Amino acid sequence: MPITEGRFRRVHGGLPHCGIVELSVEPSDSPSDIFVQCSGAGWIRQGSLEDTSADGYDDWKRGAVRGVEFALTVADQRAVVVIRRITGMITDTNPSIVAGAAALAIWDALEFTSDETVITTMESVVFRGWKRDNSDIPTVNELLGRTTI
Repeated sequence: MPITEGRFRRVHGGLPHCGIVELSVEPSDSPSDIFVQCSGAGWIRQGSLEDTSADGYDDWKRGAVRGVEFALTVADQRAVVVIRRITGMITDTNPSIVAGAAALAIWDALEFTSDETVITTMESVVFRGWKRDNSDIPTVNELLGRTTI
């Protein structure tokens, strides 16, 4: 499976939003499967990028999975996805940002161009991520701009 990388890097409202997700995608006729197989060193020192390790970083990992689910929904595709690496900084990265980076990686791998309104809606959810608790991962419906009752 080819490996691709999605980068979400923006400054919005004076706040940095930075996350990188590396993954592989294999289109499938079966329902999608998403696996997280990160093996980074984790936190090394202040100011350094952090690569998620096999243990911990559960919020970032859930954000990546949610971003993959969102991107596959938008692209109307099914695939086997292996999330291999999630990189960020504790000061600039949260699960919403990781979700955005994962979505961009999926679309790149599938050579899919999303509608600009979908991108704008996703970005607005990501930008609100700093107002959320880290365990509050945006839903696919939120990322799509749909409200649920």
